[in-house]
Amino acid sequence: MPAQTFVVTGGLSALGGEIACALAGCGANIAILDINLESSTRLLERMGDHTNQTLIVAGDVLSLDSLKQAAEQIVLRFGRVDGLLNAAGGNRPQATTNAQTSFFDLSTEGLRSVLDLNVMGTVLLARYLAS
Repeated sequence: MPAQTFVVTGGLSALGGEIACALAGCGANIAILDINLESSTRLLERMGDHTNQTLIVAGDVLSLDSLKQAAEQIVLRFGRVDGLLNAAGGNRPQATTNAQTSFFDLSTEGLRSVLDLNVMGTVLLARYLAS
């Protein structure tokens, strides 16, 4: 049976990198998708002998064009994807409560931007990978 292939969005973050290393250590192919590739060399060094089963792809989970291009590169390299793990995400000040701002004062735009980043980016990538 060929190795399973997993995509890790935000794969160069602390959490995403740990997930990618653990999966590679189990023998999986790993496609790491991240908006910022600056720390890719450090992660590849940590992966050691598993770098040959790893693909690092520039991608922005909020950009449909970026997701489509990333999905094409991943499928071209590995042929298929067996799993998708989302470590991309974050928050925005416009969607964060504090002493001066209650939940009911948060802007709709701020909430939507956080939902897009944390949910829709993964949903959209999954759609491209499945097609």
